Amino acid sequence: MSSDADRILGSSLSHHHQPFKPIGTHSASLLRTLNELRESDVLTDVSLVAESQTFHVHKVVMASASDYFRAMFTTDMREKEQQVIELHGVTAKGLRLVIEYVYTSEVPLEEDNVRDVLDAASHLQVLSLLEKCKNFMLAKLSSNNCLAMARLAEAMNLDKIEAAARRYCLRTFGLVIKTRDFLELPIDKLLPLLESDDVLGCTETGLFQAALKWLEHDPSRQEYASQLMSRVRFPLMPPGDLVRYVQSHALFQTDGDCQALLLEASRYHNSVLMQPVLQSTRTQVRTSQPTLLVVGGTRMLSNGGVDASKDILCHDPKTNKWNKLTELSGKRSHHSAAVLGNFLYVAGGQDRWPGPRNGKKKPQSSVLRYDPVHDKWFKIASMNQSRMSFFLGASVCGRLFAVGGIGPEGRLASVESYDPETNEWSFVTSIGEPRSGHAGAELRGKLYISGGGTESMGVENTVLVCDPSEDQWTGKASMYAPRDGHQMVSLRDRLFVFGGVHYNGHGQLIHVHRTECYDPDSDQWTNVKMMPFPQCYAGAAVVKHHIFVVGGFSWLKRKCSKSVQQYHALHDNWVKCPDLPEFMDGVACATLFIPPTRKPSSTW
Repeated sequence: MSSDADRILGSSLSHHHQPFKPIGTHSASLLRTLNELRESDVLTDVSLVAESQTFHVHKVVMASASDYFRAMFTTDMREKEQQVIELHGVTAKGLRLVIEYVYTSEVPLEEDNVRDVLDAASHLQVLSLLEKCKNFMLAKLSSNNCLAMARLAEAMNLDKIEAAARRYCLRTFGLVIKTRDFLELPIDKLLPLLESDDVLGCTETGLFQAALKWLEHDPSRQEYASQLMSRVRFPLMPPGDLVRYVQSHALFQTDGDCQALLLEASRYHNSVLMQPVLQSTRTQVRTSQPTLLVVGGTRMLSNGGVDASKDILCHDPKTNKWNKLTELSGKRSHHSAAVLGNFLYVAGGQDRWPGPRNGKKKPQSSVLRYDPVHDKWFKIASMNQSRMSFFLGASVCGRLFAVGGIGPEGRLASVESYDPETNEWSFVTSIGEPRSGHAGAELRGKLYISGGGTESMGVENTVLVCDPSEDQWTGKASMYAPRDGHQMVSLRDRLFVFGGVHYNGHGQLIHVHRTECYDPDSDQWTNVKMMPFPQCYAGAAVVKHHIFVVGGFSWLKRKCSKSVQQYHALHDNWVKCPDLPEFMDGVACATLFIPPTRKPSSTW
């Protein structure tokens, strides 16, 4: 080895007499020379053996890159003095590539060698190479390999990589189910995928057919039939597909558990009115992302006029844009909306201008229900009284409550309750004094209303609460500020009120700037961060612990607003969001889970 060393060193010295040529950084040059020494077996002082293949290396180089070898060569381990060390737990391919990486800082990673490199890098504690392998796995994820990558990551205890691979699988599930790896999945890995809310690219009918294909791939899997089919959400399938693909299949004619699933879905589809209260895990839309909706309202026209709208807009958090999801059968403004069992109910309001600020008010009593799964509207029984500027709330008991508002002859004190089972509205205990422009919300199974306008007080700051099971309204601590045309929502076990107007000492309507928070345990209101742009007759809803206040009317500017403001309760701050496509007030807002397969009818 000494003669070879003399030859290489002599060759290196002779190069110094040549004209200077840039050879890159010092570290790159050093690595290149060390690798040349290794490849020429010069100054190597230890031989590593894996699967009967021998690799000659330098102890100091391997120890500089590997915690495993550093411990082996610098402590009193017996391998410290050995010239040949046999390694177990690594393949020859993996060891060769690790050595190449140590000497060159590069490694030709491919899908068919990454397992070997991962094993070797992990065993030999070459941490930088381990990170390189992780990044490679993430970059190379595809619908064809994500299941294999998840399996590899699980075997190597790479939790983050496994989670990323499974998320990718769910995002591309429509393609994944066509792969061979899908058919080879063990049952304990398939079930979480089929029951996930985040499956994309596949209809419920497609999921059912994929589950059948997996079952039929191996006859011994029939014991898993009912367990597997219980993860398919048959009520979400179109009725025609239930008849065409499910009912006719032998499995659903012989297996009792599968027959029960089909019966559940058939009952759901046949009980149209009761669907909102027939909710289970199998009726829930497959998405974890709620969608903010803006329903109807009054919009300003380009000629300066105003008109009611029948559009339903939805906010896309990915693009931060507003799209048109669908539309009402007719125009509505100063109506109310509520969600029961992920069905949207739209009630009352007025369908044409003149509006509440000029001309005679013409409220209506009709109520519509929207099914986001099948994109269908259904007209349910009308309220007993026409109403606008009222509160429509959904209770945990599975009923709707329409509270107060403005009728054809003025303010109302009446309260009506809607029963989906009978499709009927019935009067329940009134709120006492007629009230309109109040806000409402549900909290802990109770319905709260706040503020609004009355004949006796003008603009109220009082708060009433009702437990539907007791059908009795009682007073609670009043807000600091009287409000009319404001908004109230429940979030994090609290009530929040914002916006609205009241009269100042000169009898002029002014906006309420303060935002208030109510604690039901202490029956107290506290002030929180003020809304930057106070509005009245706006819409409000909660999306993932954030409050959105949409549109509204500015008495200061005498015009509608297109602003959207977002309140973070945890941080007590307001954020400006992308504007609505039009200036609007008198809107109703709600939050629904919309199937990812649904596409907006138009965009702005």
